[in-house]
Amino acid sequence: MGISNFKDAVNFINQGNYERFEYEHAKNSEGQNEPYLYNPQKESQNFSQAYDYLVNVRKLNPQIINYLHQEGLIKQDKKKYYFFISS
Repeated sequence: MGISNFKDAVNFINQGNYERFEYEHAKNSEGQNEPYLYNPQKESQNFSQAYDYLVNVRKLNPQIINYLHQEGLIKQDKKKYYFFISS
């Protein structure tokens, strides 16, 4: 691709000369889209690793992360991945 720095990446994106990726939803035996089934059993009560990553690595505002977590909009699972909840 020839992208070696941020400026090259921005130019590549702005040119728009790339193929679009189309995500294919999981299908059931009738060929219909399968809905995602959220399993709250996989949630962790510990949010510390997600918080550490989002605040200290990604440099997101800690007040925003705390607010989203307190509102139940961002959580951590037992595998220590974070995820956002939307309706």
